[in-house]
Amino acid sequence: MSFDHNPDVLQPVHSAPTHDVSVEINNLKLQRQKWTLLSAIFLLSLTLSLLWVWLRPPVYQSQAIIHFTYPQQMGRELAAVPVEQITLNQQRLTSNRVLQTLSQSLAEEKYIQLSTEQLAAMLTAQAHTASRIINLKAHSSEIGVLEPVMSLWLQNYLQQITTEVSDNSLEEQQAIQDKLLALEEKIDIQKLELATFSEANNIVSLERDENRSLSKIKNLNRSLDEAEQELVSLESINDSLQKAMEKGKGVINPSDKGVIDGIRKNIRQLSGQLDGFAERFTEEYMAKDPKTVSIMRALEESKQNLQQRISSSQQNYLQQTQRQLQQALDKIQRISAQLQVLTPQANEFNRKLDEYRRIKNALNELEQQAQRLNNQLIQEQVQKPLEAKINILEPPFVPQFPISPNYWLDSLYSLIGSASLALMGLLVFSFIVRQKQASSSMTSYHVMPVVNPVDNNALLAHQGQANPMLGAAQQPTLQLGQADVIGTAHLRLLSAAECQSLIQAANNPGKIALSLLLHGVSPQELGELSIDDINAEQSLLEIAGAYSRQIVLLPELLALIQQTYSNNDAPFSVDSSIDDLSQRIINAGHDAQMAYPEQLSVEVLRHTYLTFAVSSGIKLSDIEQLAGGISPSALKGYRHVHQRDKITLPEGGLAYDLDWQQALA
Repeated sequence: MSFDHNPDVLQPVHSAPTHDVSVEINNLKLQRQKWTLLSAIFLLSLTLSLLWVWLRPPVYQSQAIIHFTYPQQMGRELAAVPVEQITLNQQRLTSNRVLQTLSQSLAEEKYIQLSTEQLAAMLTAQAHTASRIINLKAHSSEIGVLEPVMSLWLQNYLQQITTEVSDNSLEEQQAIQDKLLALEEKIDIQKLELATFSEANNIVSLERDENRSLSKIKNLNRSLDEAEQELVSLESINDSLQKAMEKGKGVINPSDKGVIDGIRKNIRQLSGQLDGFAERFTEEYMAKDPKTVSIMRALEESKQNLQQRISSSQQNYLQQTQRQLQQALDKIQRISAQLQVLTPQANEFNRKLDEYRRIKNALNELEQQAQRLNNQLIQEQVQKPLEAKINILEPPFVPQFPISPNYWLDSLYSLIGSASLALMGLLVFSFIVRQKQASSSMTSYHVMPVVNPVDNNALLAHQGQANPMLGAAQQPTLQLGQADVIGTAHLRLLSAAECQSLIQAANNPGKIALSLLLHGVSPQELGELSIDDINAEQSLLEIAGAYSRQIVLLPELLALIQQTYSNNDAPFSVDSSIDDLSQRIINAGHDAQMAYPEQLSVEVLRHTYLTFAVSSGIKLSDIEQLAGGISPSALKGYRHVHQRDKITLPEGGLAYDLDWQQALA
């Protein structure tokens, strides 16, 4: 039975939850793009960096060391001078003036053309104030210019320093001499003024005692003090004498004390002798003894003499004291009168002495300034404590080896940097281009024309996929003749492009077997069909049995079958089992470089065709007339497939015609 129109293949819009193989393909492409980007960035950056590293010329360096020595030890107040001078010399060594002079000298003497800018980039000076040295360095890729540049640089600078020091020294000496002459003139004038003032005012010295007027006043004051002290002492003695006499006490003149003490001593001796005689003799004997009588008489005379002496000494002492007291009063009056006359003169002399002292101090200050200038002039002529002697500790030399670059170390850095840059680029790319996640959705189908199995256009209308989590090992294996009762939720649904790629990758028997499966031939029927079931005149494939029907074959498919199975009654499927046929399909998927080829099987192709048929409008109750025997439990898996207008199959179960023109072209 034939149909008067061809069904259209439906493109999916909503389907049952399935895994989108296109997402996996896109993800694989994205992974390949990431690896390509990573490799490209790494190789490009590594190549460029290695070219930059290895194409750089070697850099050589020459250096010299100069040391600053000072002729004497400096005090704390001058401790900062060496540091300042060394720092100043460091700055001057690389100054524009020195570099310009060096550039001219190199051109004139060494015939080396280097600009000031080139020399500034080439030369460096490092100061070490603690050790009082300056390290001069020159680096260049031309080894021949280093030693001449360094030598001439050092030579020119030392000559410039020597010239400047000499010029400055002469200028300073001349300035000091001029100041010294001016000071000497002032000193002469000041000395003349001092001598004139001293002579006019009778000033001998700044010492007060050396001047007669002040010395006389000083002596009078001292005499007045002594007279006053003597007066006080005499008054005290006079008062004591008066009080002693009033009380009846005897007062002895100090000048008579020796005589009186001698009399008293004699009295004690005589009394002692008498006491000794009294112990041995009686009073009657003593009164008659001439010796004792003479002693007693002498004792009495001594006592009388003592009384007379004491009375006379007291009277004389009082008179002497009063006389001395009067003399002291006269002396005080006389000295006071002299002081009253000399005090105004002394005050005037003191004023003139102060003026003389001021003139003298001014003269001393001028003389001190002159002495300092003389010392400074001597230092400038003999030695310069603030001027350093420059010694060359290490002269310039021709370097024997380069100091940079370190090619291998830089190459390692380039490798690490390139890898880091590539990873950063990959992170940026991953941040910009997000990897898509597989999503499940309900898919409906739009009708599109069916194409033949070898066409480059879409064969079947579905772009969904079976569950990608299930591999080929999880697909059911059915023997020929086993009922086609399988679930559909776990089967992969191929798109038209995938079917096209699968058929094109297969050999001729495989092309025929896959095409017939995608035209409604069941796997069981495929193992029983042969060339004898072909009606070449009407281009029909006649299937006998419980589900007998006719399938229209296009001339191209018919020609491919006749070419492959000419004079051969072998079945169209040479595989002994459905599992073998599934493995053949998987191999074709590998050859076609399809994603997840292990998910392919005979059931997947059968499921793809049934989904196409149902989505084309074939009723589930009529599907057996088109695709052979299918159990109701298997058909329930296609209830979710969206159908367009229902199609009623005519009698005979004639399949739809397929267009093979483009595929065969």
